[in-house]
Amino acid sequence: MSKQKECGSGDGEAPLSQEAAFGSADSSSVIASFVERFGCSVTSAQSTVCRHWPNLEACHEELWRKSRPCLIAIEVYLLQREYLQGLATSMLPIHESQLPCFNSGNLTECSKGYPAMTWTEVAERINSGSGIEVFFIDTDAGVPDDADSYEAFYQKKIVREGFADIVAFVTAVDGVVPLVDFLHWRHFGAGSNCCSTFPSLAERDKTAGYQQTTLGASAAGSPRHGTRRQRILLGNDLSTSKSLRQNKDSMQRALRDHGLAHIRGLSGYDVEEMKGLMRKEDIPFPVIVKPVSGAGSEFVTLCYDENDIDVAFAVSQGVQTTQHTDAFHMLLQEYIDGPEYVVNVVSYMGVHVVSDLWKSWKYPRTVTSSRIRPSVEKKLLKSFKMYGQGRMPVDYETTVLLYDRIEFVHDLAKLPEDSEERRVVAYTLRCLDALKMKQGCSHCEVRVDYRPKSVNRGQPVLIELNARMLGDVPRATSFVGYDQYQLMMYLLLSAVSIREDELSRREGGTQAGLQVCRNALPWPPAPQLYNSLTTAVTRHVVFVHVEEVSYLCIPGFRAIQKLPTFKNLTRNSSMERIKPGVMLSVCKTFDLLTSPGAIVMEGAAEDIQRDAAYIRHVENKDLSEWKVLIDEALAAANEVRTYCADKTTRRMSPYFLAEGLSLIQNYEQARAKVFDHFRNTPPPLFIPVECGDKLRQLDACLLICGEE
Repeated sequence: MSKQKECGSGDGEAPLSQEAAFGSADSSSVIASFVERFGCSVTSAQSTVCRHWPNLEACHEELWRKSRPCLIAIEVYLLQREYLQGLATSMLPIHESQLPCFNSGNLTECSKGYPAMTWTEVAERINSGSGIEVFFIDTDAGVPDDADSYEAFYQKKIVREGFADIVAFVTAVDGVVPLVDFLHWRHFGAGSNCCSTFPSLAERDKTAGYQQTTLGASAAGSPRHGTRRQRILLGNDLSTSKSLRQNKDSMQRALRDHGLAHIRGLSGYDVEEMKGLMRKEDIPFPVIVKPVSGAGSEFVTLCYDENDIDVAFAVSQGVQTTQHTDAFHMLLQEYIDGPEYVVNVVSYMGVHVVSDLWKSWKYPRTVTSSRIRPSVEKKLLKSFKMYGQGRMPVDYETTVLLYDRIEFVHDLAKLPEDSEERRVVAYTLRCLDALKMKQGCSHCEVRVDYRPKSVNRGQPVLIELNARMLGDVPRATSFVGYDQYQLMMYLLLSAVSIREDELSRREGGTQAGLQVCRNALPWPPAPQLYNSLTTAVTRHVVFVHVEEVSYLCIPGFRAIQKLPTFKNLTRNSSMERIKPGVMLSVCKTFDLLTSPGAIVMEGAAEDIQRDAAYIRHVENKDLSEWKVLIDEALAAANEVRTYCADKTTRRMSPYFLAEGLSLIQNYEQARAKVFDHFRNTPPPLFIPVECGDKLRQLDACLLICGEE
C-alpha cells in the first residue's frame, strides 16, 4: 500500500537546503517571526521553513496546525490517511453523527463513563471545542526495537517538530505498536497506569535526566499554554506491549495462563531445535509455521511434514516482514481447522465496543515462489550480487493460506447468546482483557476449532491479536452507522473538549463521578454490540488472486465493474491504477499483501454469490483455446516474415506474389480469430505475461489495455 509524505514524515524533500535557508537573511527573519507569532521553538520553525521554503503560506499553515490539538498517526496507509483526515471535520457537529449516544432518545441520559454530563452536554462541549488536526509520520526504513532508538525517534520526529498539544499516537502497522506505546508513556507519563514503564527505561531516564511530563516551555514538544496532557487515550502498558500483544507465542501462553482456549505451539530461530521440540510436545501435523510477529499471512506456511517445516524456515531467512519485524523468528503452532472470524474493537479504560464482525474464508494453495515481495526480492538480489551480502532469493514450493472472502455479520446484538458469532465475540473480549488491551483499536482473528479430536472442539480460539487499527478503511459503516475509526475519532474529540481535572472541580457531581480518575471520558458512545441499520442487503469482500505473473486486462476489469453487486475496490488495489493504453503487470499472489486488490460487493446474498462466481471464473481463466489461436496467428505472422525476407529471383514471379497474398490473408484471418474469441467470451481479468507478450507481437495490446 502506498503512503504519502506530510509534515513531520521524515526529513522531506526541502525546496531549500537547511544550510541555504538558515544562511539567508530573509529566511532567518521569517523564522524569528514564526517563533514570536506561534510561540514555537526555533528548531520547529527552522524545520518547517526548511521543508516549505519559499512557500510562506505553507509554513504558516503547518505551524498553525501544530499549535492546535493533534493526533500523530505513524505508518498509516494512503486511503486510511484520507479517511482519518476527513473524519476530523466530517464528524462535526458530533450530534449529527450516527453514534447511538446522540440519538434523540439518549440525549438526556448520562454517560456511564462520565456521569457528570448528559449526552446533550457532551455534544455541546465537543461542538464548541477546538477540533483536532491529524499529522502523519513515516518511520522510513523502520525503527530498531530498542529504547535508545525509540528515544531518538521521539526527539527527532516529535520534539523537534514542535507539536504543541498532542492528544494521542496511533498506527496501522503491527511492528510499530511497541513504539506507539513507548511514545504514549514518554510524552504523557504514567497516565492511568495503562502505560507503566520498563524498569530499564525508567532507570536510564533517571541517570539521563529526562523529564516525562514537563519538558519546559521552551521545548518544542511541550504545550504552549498550561501543562502537558496526561490522559492516555490509545496507548497500552509498555512492559507488555511486545510480550502480550505482539509476540504470538507468548500471547497464546498468556491465554493459557488465564484459562482461555489457546493454541499449542513454540517459537525459535533454529529449525532443528523446533522440530525436536515439536516431537517432544507431541504436536501433530498439519502445523502452521509463521513469524512470531507479522500480518497479512506473510510467510505463513501450512506444513504437512518436517520437510515443509524446513522450507518454511528457509523462505523467511534474512528478511523482515512488512510490519518491520524479523521474519526469521518463527512460531510453530497446531493448525486450527474451522470457520474464521475477524473482530474489530475500540477500547477505552478497559471498556470494549465491537465496531464490526466479519466471517472469513481462507483456503490452502500450493505455490512456487520465493515468498518475497518483488521490490524486496530485487534489493536482496542486488545486495547479494554487488556486495556479497544476504542471500539469493530462491523459489520454493510451499502451501500458503490465501484469503477468499469475508462476509459482514448483521445485527450482532440480536443474535442468540449461544450462537457461534456471539460466542466468538464474548471470547475475544475476554482475550483482550487477558492480554491487557485496554486502550485503542484492535483487530482480532479467531477460529472455531472443528478438529474432531481437539480438546477445544467447538470453542473459539484466538489466532492473533493485532493491537492496531484494521489494515484498511472501514467497510461496514453504512450498515452500522459508525466504525472503528469514528469511535476512535470520537475519543479524540471528547478528550480535546473535556479537561482532565473537570470531574474533581465540577460542583454537583455525583459521588461516583468524583471518584473517577482524570482519564474519565463519556465512554462508550455506542453499545458493546451493534445493531444493523438495514438487513435488506449485505456486504462481502472478495480478495483477488493471480496464479502467475500477469498483465491486468482492462476489459476484464471493466466487465467486473458492471456487475450489479460491484461497489468499489479496497486495500489500495492495483486495479485502481489502470490507465488505458498502459500494460500494468501484477505479481503472483502468495499472501494478502501480494493480492492485486479486493472487491467490495453489496446486495442480496444470492446476487453476491452469482457475481462472486463470475469473478472467480475470469480472474485465472482457462485460456488454453485462446492461446492456441494466438500461437496459430504468430505462426502465420512468421510465415509472412519469412516470405518478405526471401531475396531469390523467384520473388518476381506471379506465383510468388500470389503465394505472398495468400500468406498475408492467412495471417489476417488467424489474427481476426484471436480478436473474435476474445470479444465473444467473458474477458479474463488477468493475462499471463507470456501470453501478453505474444499479443504485443501481433499488435493486439489493445485487448489488454482496452480499446480507445
